[in-house]
Amino acid sequence: MLPIRLLLTLLLLILVRSAWAQPTVELTVQLNWKHQFQYAGFYAAITQGYYQQAGLKVHLRECHHPDHSFLPELADGKVQFVVSNSDLIYDALHDESIVLVANYFKRPALVFLTRADIRSPLDLNGRVIAGTKNGALDHTTLEALLRLFNIHADIRYMQPEDQPQALLAGKADAITAFTTNEPQLLAEKNAQYHLLRPELFGIDGLDVNVATSREFALRHPDIVRKFIDATNRGWQYALQNPADVIDQIMLRWNTQHKSRRALEYESLLTQAHILPDLYPIGSLNQKLLEQVAESFVAAGMADSVLPLHKAIWHENWKTTHKGELTLPFCNDPNWPPIDYTTPLGQPDGIAPEFARRLFAQFLPQYKLVHVPTATWQESLQRFSEGECKLLVEAVKTPERTKTMLFTRPYLRYPFLIVTRAGKPYVNGLASLRGKTIARQKGSALIELLRKRYPDINILETDNTQQAFLAVATEQADAALAIGPVAKNMIATAGLNTLVINGVTNLDYPIRIAVAKSEPLLLTQLNEAIVRFPPHELANIQARYTVLTERTWICRQWIAIGVGLASLLLLWFGYRSWRLKKHAEDVEEIAERDMLTGAFNRRGLERRFGHLAALASDDAPLCAMLFDLDHFKAINDTYGHTVGDAVLRKIADIVMDTIRNTDVFVRWGGEEFMILCPGMHLNEAHKFADTLRQRVQNLMRASDLPDVTISIGVAQHKPGESLRDFTQRLDKLLYQAKRNGRNRVESNLD
Repeated sequence: MLPIRLLLTLLLLILVRSAWAQPTVELTVQLNWKHQFQYAGFYAAITQGYYQQAGLKVHLRECHHPDHSFLPELADGKVQFVVSNSDLIYDALHDESIVLVANYFKRPALVFLTRADIRSPLDLNGRVIAGTKNGALDHTTLEALLRLFNIHADIRYMQPEDQPQALLAGKADAITAFTTNEPQLLAEKNAQYHLLRPELFGIDGLDVNVATSREFALRHPDIVRKFIDATNRGWQYALQNPADVIDQIMLRWNTQHKSRRALEYESLLTQAHILPDLYPIGSLNQKLLEQVAESFVAAGMADSVLPLHKAIWHENWKTTHKGELTLPFCNDPNWPPIDYTTPLGQPDGIAPEFARRLFAQFLPQYKLVHVPTATWQESLQRFSEGECKLLVEAVKTPERTKTMLFTRPYLRYPFLIVTRAGKPYVNGLASLRGKTIARQKGSALIELLRKRYPDINILETDNTQQAFLAVATEQADAALAIGPVAKNMIATAGLNTLVINGVTNLDYPIRIAVAKSEPLLLTQLNEAIVRFPPHELANIQARYTVLTERTWICRQWIAIGVGLASLLLLWFGYRSWRLKKHAEDVEEIAERDMLTGAFNRRGLERRFGHLAALASDDAPLCAMLFDLDHFKAINDTYGHTVGDAVLRKIADIVMDTIRNTDVFVRWGGEEFMILCPGMHLNEAHKFADTLRQRVQNLMRASDLPDVTISIGVAQHKPGESLRDFTQRLDKLLYQAKRNGRNRVESNLD
């Protein structure tokens, strides 16, 4: 009886499992060539069951006709995905029905393999290339290379069955090739050859791309996501277990009858093209895609890179029917001129205008949609509830980092102290101990003040105007605000009894905040902020601060009833001030390093003398000079684009680590300096070591190459020039490198 019951139970479990099992979706993937290790990730996803676990059954279809376009079959639904090279990016620029969903080779592999005496594209003029003009060459970076050198019309083409043999026999002068494949075939025969790589001539490429149709992406975004996730897992397995994948290729997919040695050669080079330590496997890097698109534009094969933006697939692809990504955002409705909402309900001010231009220029695939709120507190609440995905301006605090991701700062202002007129000058926040400061609810400054100055009383108000009114009506002793906000509030609210009466040592770094669920958007925003023209940001600031100053002038005119002559004098004075202010803005831009946002040497020289003069035994001036260990190897291995990304990442880490009073300088190349006023040498040494550890840990956790820094730390001597001080720092930096790198050296002893 027991065996029968057990059998029935097992049968019941099988039936239940079958009833609840997710239905299998069959997909056909069209490859752009014959089976080889180039498609290893797809094979691994099949053999390891990753597709099956996602409810997918994937058929890989080999290519037997390289001159045949599979895009019509993609549009008709006969295939769901196509795998090809940079020609898919070309197609996306010309056909809005194409959607790019993954990219695996971050370094291009498609090249011309030529006779040894052909060293330049110009040497191909009038020669014979094995490869059809409308096939392997069509719409590729190879065609772009020929067009760039204006020799495409004079090339002769042939289509032999065996391209490498045609080159060896002298029938062809060049063949189209993949660096992971054909060079090994010629090397086995001891043949002499040369590679013409398009990227060496300014033509960027990305290979092994995956595309689908816009209709399929919109109708089945979950299937797209499951397919890409499973394929990415397959590539991860293939890179870690190449021998196993080679076994499977030879057993199931070796239609070319390749030797194991040839497949092993292919697998070794594949890792170098995918760059898994630098980029997430399968990721669509917008900057790299734009560079390929720009190459097609430069070669006259496309008019603009703009169509590309709507062809890049995202997780929330179906947010609108047309595939346009809506991005709901909130702002502070009562913080002019930085951020406010107009009577008509439209967001306005420096921050919203900056966000609009930033997205229009660099992230046009997103459509910003304003979520109206009555207070800043309500904006934060809407953000925490997920109704808003972005705040156009916010300050980074430890508490907020639990729910928000923050960009690098795009603006910085010092906090000023506002009091009633006639009050003594306030010499910093320490002078306000035991006093009451008014500040609007939800402000990041409240968290900071309570931590650093617990004996200062905080009066929380609904908005900034109420905070200023609290000071005017003697409910509070002072309010804190950045310059543009303080001037605007005093002028527009008619608070003529208030004055700016002190400066704090606190900076207000303004950033964009995004939801924790949007790490890709954060990366895109940081890249866009770095690329945003500084003069355009200065123009935005001038536009809104000029309005404030004009209002202030008008109110003063009405109040004191000056005559026409006084008005003219005031106008000329104002114009003089504006010209001076503009010159100062230009000077500020000239003192900044455009790549990292740090001060340059000119900025350092202007600030060093002042800080050195203020230094004393009780509050000395210390500095640290550091550079990146083995940075040249990063440029040589990954290229200057990656090198620049590393420098920007290091700068971000430094800016998030240093105090608001410190001065961060790009000394030159990969060398940086930090001036630390009021810091003793032993404190500076500890601070430098903290920075060193943060750089090591955060770079290791990033998608960029691992980088460490070596630091020299010294205390400035009275009367010592910047040149002499820097020479001492440089010697200590050299000592840190000589003693093993990734360390701090100072003259503590």
